Amino acid sequence: LAGLDGRNTLDTYEAHIDNYVKDTTLGNTPLTSLTVFLLHEFFTDFVPKNKTTSGKRIKQLVYTILKMALTQAVYDGYIESNPLDRIRRPQYKSGKKGVLTDEQVTNILKLVREDNPQIANMFSLDV
Repeated sequence: LAGLDGRNTLDTYEAHIDNYVKDTTLGNTPLTSLTVFLLHEFFTDFVPKNKTTSGKRIKQLVYTILKMALTQAVYDGYIESNPLDRIRRPQYKSGKKGVLTDEQVTNILKLVREDNPQIANMFSLDV
């Protein structure tokens, strides 16, 4: 199973830092020089590459990754306090979750059965 070793999560975190932080004023600021103002400005001006709801989710993920890193920096003694403790986490609400209709489930199972009968056999539904 992919991701059980946490490698996929770490890769995602690194990609978000590379894509959204690394080449910014924030990314070029020494750890001991980070301020609440600088971080607030970063998140206020943050523009994800796509401006959809998923972009809002990326903003929230970047905040969470930075907060964890800065918390670790406090724990390790690199900084005295975490400036993100004074900035609210960006809000993101996932879209309304839908329920598949019987017809949609039937179509999905037919496709799975055609593509991979072994997986389809895991379901005891007759389609």
